[in-house]
Amino acid sequence: MSTVTLDFETRSRVDIKKAGAYRYAADPSTEVLCLSYQIDDQPIKTWAPGLPKPSAVFGADILKAHNAVFERLIWHHVCQRLYDWPAVDFDRWRCTMAAAFYRAIPGKLEKAALALGLTEQKDMAGNKFGLAASKPVKVTEKNPTGWREDLETMERVYLYCAQDVRAEHELDTVVGDLPPGELAVWQLDQRINDRGVQIDVAAAAACVNITAGVKAKLHGELETLTGGAVKTVGQIQKLKEWLAANGCELSDLQAPTIEGALAENFPGAVGRVIAIKHTLQSSTAKAQTFLDCVGADGRVRGLLQYHGAATGRWAGRLVQPQNFKRPSKLFEDVDGNTLIADILYGDAEYLEMVYSNTNEAVAHAVRPIIMAAEGKTLTAGDFSAIEAVVTAAIAGDERKLDVFRAGLDPYCVFAEAVFGYPVNKKEHPIERTVGKMGELSFGFGGGVGAWRNFEPKGKESPHTDEDIDRYKLMWRKQHPHIAGDHELGITGLWRDLEEAALAAINTGEPQSTHGVTYYADPKGGWLGCRLASGRTIWYREPRVVEAEMPWTYRNGDPVFKLQMEYWAWKPIIGGWVPVRAWGGHLTENVVQATARDIMVEAMFRVEEFDHEIVLTVH
Repeated sequence: MSTVTLDFETRSRVDIKKAGAYRYAADPSTEVLCLSYQIDDQPIKTWAPGLPKPSAVFGADILKAHNAVFERLIWHHVCQRLYDWPAVDFDRWRCTMAAAFYRAIPGKLEKAALALGLTEQKDMAGNKFGLAASKPVKVTEKNPTGWREDLETMERVYLYCAQDVRAEHELDTVVGDLPPGELAVWQLDQRINDRGVQIDVAAAAACVNITAGVKAKLHGELETLTGGAVKTVGQIQKLKEWLAANGCELSDLQAPTIEGALAENFPGAVGRVIAIKHTLQSSTAKAQTFLDCVGADGRVRGLLQYHGAATGRWAGRLVQPQNFKRPSKLFEDVDGNTLIADILYGDAEYLEMVYSNTNEAVAHAVRPIIMAAEGKTLTAGDFSAIEAVVTAAIAGDERKLDVFRAGLDPYCVFAEAVFGYPVNKKEHPIERTVGKMGELSFGFGGGVGAWRNFEPKGKESPHTDEDIDRYKLMWRKQHPHIAGDHELGITGLWRDLEEAALAAINTGEPQSTHGVTYYADPKGGWLGCRLASGRTIWYREPRVVEAEMPWTYRNGDPVFKLQMEYWAWKPIIGGWVPVRAWGGHLTENVVQATARDIMVEAMFRVEEFDHEIVLTVH
């Protein structure tokens, strides 16, 4: 079978970062600058509009690109329309970015090439020319077209495009293709993104207009109250200094801190400034993002990123559907249709009167802005306590599984062990909260730190570190098949996974336990963890190190233990960092990846029943 690796360079009056690839490709102003391509291992060629059609590309069995959705959309929306190219069957496309994500490698080509130390790197100097040619410029007498298309720029664009193909081709040889099962998942992801979600465009526009008016009004008031010292709530340092100078010294201006300051009822200008900050704290930017990327048919596409996390979970893009605002207590019982109707009324003062905070109302409207298309019903489904169930199933903890089989509340069951009396959700909300915090915090080996991470921020905890340690020990005693129990002779899931991973690294031989297998990748450089589903999650360049533990012996001497260490790419620093993995860490990876595979299986079943998935959230 012949494979062509290809890359387009394009230009458009649409900002792709704001609008996304779907809106960008479909815009009439979008054009191709050039196409570079390599068929199998033949020399790279470059095509540009005006040259004979690149017919050799049309006959390739497989078309491979980095972030192939972009090339696929440009081919469909631009090349077929402007250059009379033939259509390409969906199943012929492959994506090296998807393959990189599958191997826990960063998605961007320049970062993937850097992370793997490829011989062929992305031409970042040429990238500047590509960016310059891709965006409109001011129309002048010397440049009447409104585009930068001088000879030097275009030559550099052609060279830059060809270098991208070289880097993509080498990347492909290192990371390989997606295995058949994951290729099917990526193809499902593409179909979901192609469908997109229907939105209420009028409601999104109303949200934008309302918040713009509220923001302008409140920022004007803020400037007056502070004597011109602070013009917007975005001037964090200036606002913090003004508050401190006026008797309100805050550690930060995050939402929980502002909510605490609001509750103190500071008098006069200080109280009003805090109230303004609180009002504008709610993020309303998603409504504008909806409008930026909506298509002519009222649908927003490209909201999901396949394999956005190393465990295989999806990530969000554009409006980031994975992190929509959770309803606050004020909005828990507010009907979405009612909220949208009130927003469409278009009166900020009315919203303020009904909901107390106009911006908060707009922020909560993001979910109901997504609507069912005409003749369709929008339905959401979820798995109950999926991570707790999967952890118990992999560990073989039948006692815990019986709790779920009986339909009991696991939070209440653990709370009963803590408090020594029957607990139910209605009559014992405080006790149940302790049970919930324990279940969330301790399943992957966490302790005080994990508990604190789950606690509501900005509120003083009623639980001391000693309390949490006691809860932790009780949870571990209740779950010997997960945490282990020396007296019962049970090593537990955490330790079993850790020992299997260490043995696989040390011996080079596959090691199986609890339905998963750790093995060295024949291509080198990775440790694989094959799940019960057959899918593998990957760890880059693993090794065994002697690490000092955060606890000591009773006499105060340090404790050292053999641990697995691997390299993980951290986007914030743009580089590899060493990560220590112990049993709880490995358990979290296996459980979350398995839960993802269960969800994927359900997604395929839903599609088989002719229900069209438009979004997914882990």
